[in-house]
Amino acid sequence: MTHREQLEKTRQAIMRYRELLDLLHQHVDQAERRYEGWFAAIPAEDLDGLPEKQRQGRAAEHYVSDPQTIADGALHLRFVCREFEKEFEQLHDNVLTEIEEE
Repeated sequence: MTHREQLEKTRQAIMRYRELLDLLHQHVDQAERRYEGWFAAIPAEDLDGLPEKQRQGRAAEHYVSDPQTIADGALHLRFVCREFEKEFEQLHDNVLTEIEEE
């Protein structure tokens, strides 16, 4: 493999890493919005100034009888994390394969 080809392969690996990071940020942002949405049913004045643990306690009062919303959020992130694990594993393996080919 020529030096130019090595540079291009390395650039592509860096590009893929950036793509995965961007996608990961999108999923984390979505999960943050979902988390904040769990507090939407609680009047804002009941949450203002409360420490996070107490805010979570107030949300727990709302979801204790129906925790499916929280379970769905966890399940979604579980799936997303597994998919990202596979993608980063593939990127890692591709980079190592290229190193071994040199």
